[in-house]
Amino acid sequence: MKWPYEITNQPDDVKHARRITLDRYGFYAQLSAVAVIILLQVVPLGRWIVKVATAKRAEYDAVPTADAAKTQKPNRQSWLSRTYQRSTWWLGDEVRIVNCTLGRKDEWFFGALWAAWLLFLCINETGRGKLQPPTSPCAAAKTQQTTTT
Repeated sequence: MKWPYEITNQPDDVKHARRITLDRYGFYAQLSAVAVIILLQVVPLGRWIVKVATAKRAEYDAVPTADAAKTQKPNRQSWLSRTYQRSTWWLGDEVRIVNCTLGRKDEWFFGALWAAWLLFLCINETGRGKLQPPTSPCAAAKTQQTTTT
């Protein structure tokens, strides 16, 4: 199996274009991290707005008549609602190997999805030749590092 990258001398304009692409993907990685944080703040707000907007004030009826009980339709959920409930139930379960708990399925699922997104940003449109290490294809992943002082 041959190594897919090779060290080549490339013209300055090609190097510059690749550096711009890598910087853009680093920006996308940083922007997507901020977008996830904003999404986690907006979704509960949206749920609350929908809940308040769809709340009905029913008239009080101490003893419902037989006709009122017959006219009520059974609760039929949409396909999207059922799929959402099933997936949240499945993702809430724990990952266990032997007797060791490794965390919840949602942590593993969304962590793998995030890693795949960053890997895509690291590899996409980087070309076959290798630039010097500071501008390596992992510029997008470098935006996710935390620094400690």
